[in-house]
Amino acid sequence: MRVRTIFSIGLFLAFSLARGQSTAPVPVEYSTLQHISRDDSSEVIAEKAAKVLPRPNQTDWMRLERTFFIHFGPNTFRGVEWGNGREDPSVFNPSGFDADQWMRAIGDAGGREAILVCKHHDGLSLWPTRYSNHSVAASPWRDGKGSVVRDVADAARKYGIELGVYLSPADLYQLRTNPTNPKGYYGDGSEKVRSVIPTDPATFKTDPSKGRKAAPGFGSFTYEVDDYNRYFLNQLYELLTEYGAIREVWFDGANPDPSVSETYDYSAWYDMIRKLQPHAVISVKAPDIRWVGNESGIGRTTEWSVVSLPAPPDTFRWPDMTAQDLGSRSKLTPGSYLWWYPAQVNVPILHGWFWAPRKRVRTAAELIDLYYTSVGRNGNWLLNLSPDSRGLIPDDQLAHLRLMAQVVNETFARNLAAGGKLTADTSNPAHKPSLALDRNLATWWEAAPGKAAATFTLTLPTTVTFDVVSLQEAVDHRSQRVESFCIDIWDGAKWKQMDEQTTVGHKRLLRWNSPVSTDRVRIRINGSRLEPTLADRAVQAGGVRSSTCNLGARRQRFRDHLRFEGASGGLHDRWHRADFKVCCLRCAHRAFTRRQRAGRLSCAEWAAWHDDVKILRGFGAHWLEGGKPHTGI
Repeated sequence: MRVRTIFSIGLFLAFSLARGQSTAPVPVEYSTLQHISRDDSSEVIAEKAAKVLPRPNQTDWMRLERTFFIHFGPNTFRGVEWGNGREDPSVFNPSGFDADQWMRAIGDAGGREAILVCKHHDGLSLWPTRYSNHSVAASPWRDGKGSVVRDVADAARKYGIELGVYLSPADLYQLRTNPTNPKGYYGDGSEKVRSVIPTDPATFKTDPSKGRKAAPGFGSFTYEVDDYNRYFLNQLYELLTEYGAIREVWFDGANPDPSVSETYDYSAWYDMIRKLQPHAVISVKAPDIRWVGNESGIGRTTEWSVVSLPAPPDTFRWPDMTAQDLGSRSKLTPGSYLWWYPAQVNVPILHGWFWAPRKRVRTAAELIDLYYTSVGRNGNWLLNLSPDSRGLIPDDQLAHLRLMAQVVNETFARNLAAGGKLTADTSNPAHKPSLALDRNLATWWEAAPGKAAATFTLTLPTTVTFDVVSLQEAVDHRSQRVESFCIDIWDGAKWKQMDEQTTVGHKRLLRWNSPVSTDRVRIRINGSRLEPTLADRAVQAGGVRSSTCNLGARRQRFRDHLRFEGASGGLHDRWHRADFKVCCLRCAHRAFTRRQRAGRLSCAEWAAWHDDVKILRGFGAHWLEGGKPHTGI
């Protein structure tokens, strides 16, 4: 693995009405929802699919690209993935909890949002909720006066990270069959009654129509709900009104006990979220963002954000969508509703969601691959970090995370298309090819009316070397339309096809096994739901970045690796004194070898180190052999 040179072009689409028809068709307007009628022609169906736009909160969310989960709670201290709801709150007692460290790590890794697991299936609330005694207020941590949610919210604001909240609908503590909480609300068979949210805790059961004072700047709500939904709404109200702006609210579909029946009142939940945090997206078991269908960080190679629903969004139940094909023309059937529903691709940095001493960390090489299979396949990457029982993200996670971010950031740092000339075999006079280089998403090159295929060529002033191509459609203006495309390069005598793919969407990254050198790149759009366009905002490229790491960044990465295995301070000192005159990685390699031979390094840790050395070699031979930095793949 190495720092990759990237060549990136933003891919946009536009639409023009067909000409020359004797009867003008009824125009299809852009909308966030389209309905396919029984008598719609295939052309009209394609037009409707090409005019489904994301909502503004979705557009902003898609541009985050790298987002992070944080799983931390009783499971962290018990070494399990699922709790049972019977845990004593005293088990939660981190000795060195530092939310600032979490947010710094996320920011350093290029993350722009952190979703905190505020309550997992075990039911322990990581904030002092008014509606249960099963929270951090009952733990010995900070003498019961701490709040993980408060500290994370404050740290996120401090470091410019947007905040999301995960609140598990499943709650094993509230389960009516839990012997440690015989008065639990989950599945208690209670009737739906008029309930004011926020409810007065003193009359939660006896008179739920009595509310407490609303949070400053927010109102109250009234719903007909049972005990558990009232409990859930009140906890959700606390999270959405007391911790600042919330970017994302995340629900999953886990069921704690299939023998106990509890119906979630999603409509009430969604309604309150929309009114309390109108710019938040509601994810997974929700109408804004869908789960990609696996927890391995792998998006589909054909990933449509416009999907077909069998019912209107207001009544649809949002099951998991795990089929390979969600949005091709074969799925656009009469009677269906077309809705913008992008994919979120989640994966833990450990092999598991909660920290445990023996869980292996995914290496930087693996994380880089996951970036390309998530963000690079029209998805939002949700990478989980797992603080340990101290309340800190361990050094082994940080080391691989920082190295991944270094490689990805340097790959996409430079625009190789700058200074190039764009031409196309078809153009709308109002949208000339030159508009695809003005760095403005609101302007684009557009094919002539009626043209669903086009060839777009970039001629560069000099030969460049690259191995990644990035394409983007103007999904917030023109939806997702490209159905097939090819990438060609000029080899000096003829065009050579390098790749052939299907969808693009918000972003598509194509990574090749070896770099190519050329002064001409061609994109052939072979199939599109309406006229394709190219816009300039996504024209970006990373040059050969091996020589651009500054000394501070190099030292920090090296120290991360040394801390990973507990190397001595003497080796740290040698690195600082070396100042690139000594092969410091070779010194480190010898130290790791000594530790491995002495039985102080596991096979898995040794293998992880070797994976990272492969990446570091990509920064240049000086990493291993000393001497001045040089430019090279």
